[in-house]
Amino acid sequence: MPNPDQPLHEHLRQHARTRAERPALIWYGATLSWAELDRASDAFAARLQALGVQKGEPVLLYLNNCPQYIVAHYGIQKIGAIVCPSGPLNKAHELGYQVGDLRARVIVAASELLPVVEQVRPGSTLQHVFAVHYADLLPAQPTLDLPAEL
Repeated sequence: MPNPDQPLHEHLRQHARTRAERPALIWYGATLSWAELDRASDAFAARLQALGVQKGEPVLLYLNNCPQYIVAHYGIQKIGAIVCPSGPLNKAHELGYQVGDLRARVIVAASELLPVVEQVRPGSTLQHVFAVHYADLLPAQPTLDLPAEL
C-alpha cells in the first residue's frame, strides 16, 4: 500500500524495486523504465551534490515536459533541494526575475532556450547551466509527429 506521507522520490524508488522494467514513461515511442528513471535521477542527484547543491537550495528547470525534466525533477528532490519550474515561454526579464528572486545557482535548460539563459546570466547568481537536448532520447522511429523544436 502506498504511503501518502512519503516523498515523491520514494514512490519512484518503490516502483523501481517492484516494477523495475515496466515503463515509467514513453517519449514519442521511446520507453524509460522505472529502474532506468531511478538510476538516471540518482546520477543527476550525484552531479548536483558534486557541485555543492545543498538541501533547501533552489534549482531551476527551464524546459518543456520531457524525460530529462522528470529525471532532473526527481534528482533535485532526492537531495532535498527545491524544484523550481520556469515556463519555457518565459522571456529574459521573467527568467531573470525568477533567478534573482530565488538566488538560484543552478539551472537545467533546453538547448533552444540557452540564448535566454545567457542574457540573464551576467550579473546573476547563476553559476551552473545544464543543457538539455530534447532529441537525445528520441527513438529512431518516433510513434508520433514531432514538434519543430524536437
